[in-house]
Amino acid sequence: MKIIVVGCGRVGSTLALTLVSQGHTVALIDKSRSAFDVLGAEFKGRTYVGLGFDDDLLRKAGIETADALIAVTGGDNSNLMTAQIARVKYGMTRVISRVKDPQRAQVYRQMGLNTYCGTLVHSGILMDALMGKPFSSIEEYLDLKPNETLHVDGERPASHLADIAPPQKADAPDPEPTRA
Repeated sequence: MKIIVVGCGRVGSTLALTLVSQGHTVALIDKSRSAFDVLGAEFKGRTYVGLGFDDDLLRKAGIETADALIAVTGGDNSNLMTAQIARVKYGMTRVISRVKDPQRAQVYRQMGLNTYCGTLVHSGILMDALMGKPFSSIEEYLDLKPNETLHVDGERPASHLADIAPPQKADAPDPEPTRA
């Protein structure tokens, strides 16, 4: 596949290096030339300095023939604008936008934009780990509503994390007192 990655931070650079190692053609865009230093001299993709929503730069990066675009800059607005340009102007169907703000991510998802919200996914995974539950699917985490009431094992609703008791282990020994 020919893929455009917008943003060369930790996520973008790791994604670009992984995609290239799997034989994909990668064009990587970042506003800072020094961001590409982390890629190393052996990086076989193409790099472009500029903003991911710059139409001329997107064309230079090959958006007209690309199979996919993923926007993973540090800015929600930049990612959403880049993804919308790819979908609306260029008719791309395989477009993903990282959005850190859970409410904004859900609004854009409801509008048909494929968003990934690490805030929701990470919070969901940590909640499952805290409660001793098996991990859910990514889709289930992305559908979490941060302001909704939490229900724990069919008991009364808990509206704050402080209301949730940690899972009990039936066969756990009593803790020994510490000595001063």
